[in-house]
Amino acid sequence: MNRQRKKSFSKKRSNVLLILFIANAISLFLMSKFISHISFEKSSALLITAAVLTLLQKVVEPILRFFAFPVTVLTLGLFSLVISAFVLYLAFKFVEGAYIDSHLFSLVIASIVLSIVSSIVLNVIS
Repeated sequence: MNRQRKKSFSKKRSNVLLILFIANAISLFLMSKFISHISFEKSSALLITAAVLTLLQKVVEPILRFFAFPVTVLTLGLFSLVISAFVLYLAFKFVEGAYIDSHLFSLVIASIVLSIVSSIVLNVIS
């Protein structure tokens, strides 16, 4: 019985990563079509960026949020936008062929749009 729970837990976890990857890929595709500051040379660059972004959102972003908690409280949550923008910037820097304007304002706007589009896609998918 205990093994079944572990298997179902790992299956749910992989499903969540797959759904988040699909949502990120669709969101990045839509953002590249409508925002001039984001572009991809190839579709493979888009998919790799979505994979890297998914991993960074699940691994790095929670660590950054933990350490930045006092600053986030002092700014009434606005520093969360900077953290999300930084994670998005990292994802684009790791992938060759993926380009984003590196100004803080554009990154924050892109991370807000990514968050909104991803949440809409996640609601449609699941």
